Amino acid sequence: MTRYFYNSVTASCEEFVYGGCEGNGNRFATKNECLKTCGSPDTNICQLPMQPGPCQAYVSHYFYNSVTKKCETFQYGGCQGNENRFATKDECLKTCVRPVNDVCKLLLDSGSCFSYVTRYFYNLVTKKCEAFTYGGCEGNGNRFASIDECLRTCGSPEKPGFCPKTTGGLCILGCNDDDDCAGTEKYCSNGCGRTCQIPTAGPTRERDWEEPRA
Repeated sequence: MTRYFYNSVTASCEEFVYGGCEGNGNRFATKNECLKTCGSPDTNICQLPMQPGPCQAYVSHYFYNSVTKKCETFQYGGCQGNENRFATKDECLKTCVRPVNDVCKLLLDSGSCFSYVTRYFYNLVTKKCEAFTYGGCEGNGNRFASIDECLRTCGSPEKPGFCPKTTGGLCILGCNDDDDCAGTEKYCSNGCGRTCQIPTAGPTRERDWEEPRA
């Protein structure tokens, strides 16, 4: 008899033939039942790669490209593939295109299954993309297969370069982090407060700035 199971590798609910006895709990009578229990179609599927499937029906569908952050068309073969597949562009947009900050502000959620795979999430407190152990199902959209994907989606607030030598400036807080600074400026200490400053190419040391001795 036909049943469905959640495949943590493809992050989708897939069909299989059940013999009728024994087995385990990863078995559902319908695909919707599988998705409700293990999947989060409104948050997870948008990170999946485009998969046309092995069949040859060649029907135009849409998928969300997490690299370009756009809903793009592709030719679906008509069978298999994954859940990142939509009949219309509007359906794709409603499911996957949302303000980035909404996803990046979600708290870490490891899910409820036991696959134990390494994934990455954006930590709003440390403002960094960090690794965590994902159970393989459920969870939320703040979950990425690689640290690069996390950085592309949520950004890296720390800009390249090094803060210049402190000069004993005013005790003010001009911004919150590098993202608040214009262009290539970094959020640096001025000796008392913190302001946006032009970075240096290398780390500065106090002895580099000492007056020459006679």
